[in-house]
Amino acid sequence: MALTTTFTIEEFWRLADECGLEPKLITLVPHNRLDSRYAYYALVKPGSELVPPAGPQ
Repeated sequence: MALTTTFTIEEFWRLADECGLEPKLITLVPHNRLDSRYAYYALVKPGSELVPPAGPQ
């Protein structure tokens, strides 16, 4: 835990919004004997999904 940063969900959303990120997905990790406070997030910069992937020209 010494190298881990934790946030409440509300705090995380506020910080993501301040960085200009838009939430697309959140998945809460089910409680088990090892984990009880984790989630996975998918965030994008608005408009970034409109940029075609770089490839060979």
